[in-house]
Amino acid sequence: MVGLDKIHLNIPKKCILQIIDILIREPKWSFGLDKPENISPDFYGGLLNGKKQDMGFTYCTYNETTNLRDNNNLNVYADLIFQTIAEKISYLSDKKILRVYWNYYTPNSSTSFHIDAHYENYYSIIYNLHSNDGGTELILDNKSHIIKSEENEAIIFESNTKHKGLAPKESSCRFSLNIVVK
Repeated sequence: MVGLDKIHLNIPKKCILQIIDILIREPKWSFGLDKPENISPDFYGGLLNGKKQDMGFTYCTYNETTNLRDNNNLNVYADLIFQTIAEKISYLSDKKILRVYWNYYTPNSSTSFHIDAHYENYYSIIYNLHSNDGGTELILDNKSHIIKSEENEAIIFESNTKHKGLAPKESSCRFSLNIVVK
């Protein structure tokens, strides 16, 4: 793989809506912590007085490293999405899921560049549950590339690639799935 792959999946619309229904009822959302040093008393004060924006919200349902397994329904959907992608992208066929993050952004969310893993041969998958005016920005060969959120599309890139989620500006929200595989 060089840089970025993008593929369209055929996950049924009814399944996507079932995933979104589970996500909107989930009480375990937390602030995205791409840069934990941004969470400080200054951040909290700025958030409360309107001078800081949230960084989006995340819900980790699986992490092999910490032995976290939460919300088996969402993990089954994540595995189905990954297996569907792995059937189409040969370099993923021998990979296994390391972690699963579900992401939620509002127009007020503001994110930071980060990498998902520092290791070689780890890959990140961003799967968009619905079309919206948000997306993902990646830095490839020192150039910014913006991939708009399109329903049922996934992008795949090396996990040590700098990237960030882009919040919608006109749409009310953005739901996406981030899977890291090794």
